[in-house]
Amino acid sequence: MSDSRPSVDPNEVGQAKPSGNAERVLSRVFKIILVVAAIAYFVVAGVYVGLRYVVMPQVDSFRPRIEQLVSSKIHAQLHIGRISARWSGLSPTLDIDNLSIDAADGSPGLAVPHASASIAWASLLHLRPKLADLTVDGPDVIIARNADGTLSVAGVPIPAQRTG
Repeated sequence: MSDSRPSVDPNEVGQAKPSGNAERVLSRVFKIILVVAAIAYFVVAGVYVGLRYVVMPQVDSFRPRIEQLVSSKIHAQLHIGRISARWSGLSPTLDIDNLSIDAADGSPGLAVPHASASIAWASLLHLRPKLADLTVDGPDVIIARNADGTLSVAGVPIPAQRTG
């Protein structure tokens, strides 16, 4: 009995040959994944470039609209001295100087000489701003009890009863 074996053709042994149909399906799936990844890459790059070179340098021009929007939400007057933007690593960061909130009667409620907020990239997925980091330097908060017994914090009235 010899140890030598006769050479065998792989096609005759019954080795599985890839089906032409399976190769086409895998090729098409791979191409679709590649196209989706390329589109996602360019969309993210476009958003990054747009934020960095178009929106961020002009962020202080949005200040009046931001003041108006926030004032209507908190039912008190918001004032912002200056907004500037910078990049901290890959995160866009807003620096706000001389922020103040006045109560409805005009009395001061909150004064912040400087605040810094890093915006999270998850904001793009949720389509609303989310903060990754918020730093407030030297806040001065006024808490007052009104004549009718209600509290106001930083000029914003706090309801005395639960509203849900």
